[in-house]
Amino acid sequence: MALSSRRSWNEWTSGNSHSDQDPDHPAFCLSHVLQSPQMWLGIFLGGVLTVIMIMYQVRGAIILGVLFVSICSWPRDSAVTLFPHTPTGDSLFNYFKQVVAFHPLEKVGNAANVSLFIHIIIRLGGC
Repeated sequence: MALSSRRSWNEWTSGNSHSDQDPDHPAFCLSHVLQSPQMWLGIFLGGVLTVIMIMYQVRGAIILGVLFVSICSWPRDSAVTLFPHTPTGDSLFNYFKQVVAFHPLEKVGNAANVSLFIHIIIRLGGC
C-alpha cells in the first residue's frame, strides 16, 4: 500500500469515511467482523482449551482440541455446523458421510488371508 493511499486519523475517526460505520457512533463498526460462531468456536474451544491443556501438560492436547472442535461442528442443527440444511451443506454432508464410512479391508491389495497362515501353523505342529 502506498503512503499516499493511507487515510489520516481524521478520516479514521470520522463517521463519513466508511459506509459500514454509524455516523452517530464513529467508533462502532457495523461490518459484523468477528461475529461468526464458527470462528469463536475455533478460537475459544479450539485455541484456549488447547492452551489450557498444554499448560497442564496433557498429552495430545492439540489433537484433543482439534477433535473437540470437529465433533462440536458435526451436528447439523447447531449454530456452528459446517453442514447447514442448505444445498451446499447437504452436498458437504454427503461427502463427509463417504469419508467417515467404514470400508472393509477386502478391497485393499494388502489385506491378509489369515486362514492360510493358521492352516500352515497347524500343519507344522504349532499352537
